[in-house]
Amino acid sequence: MQMNRDTNRKRSRLLRALNFLGCAIERISWKYGKLSRYEERDGEIMANNGLFSKYTLQVSEIKKWSVYHEMGFDIVRIELNDNQGVTWIDTDNDLLAILRAKLPSKEES
Repeated sequence: MQMNRDTNRKRSRLLRALNFLGCAIERISWKYGKLSRYEERDGEIMANNGLFSKYTLQVSEIKKWSVYHEMGFDIVRIELNDNQGVTWIDTDNDLLAILRAKLPSKEES
């Protein structure tokens, strides 16, 4: 008597479990590893773009800033006092919260 064994079903359960584990690890690393995060400390805005990569801007150096809303993220263009500019992508709206709290009068429409 031959039993109906579905090996694809077992394999798909395993793949779903591994996929769930991979997604959970990715979410934890983005949230707690400060990947693609922005924070303000002592008058500086820091962009954490990886474990060893940080960029900083002085809040006092910002002349004006503007935001361009996209589907899943925001593009933030920051103009500095020396007529240079920086473009950062904000996926979690943490950069927008910092700029709106510290420099609401310098936002351009």
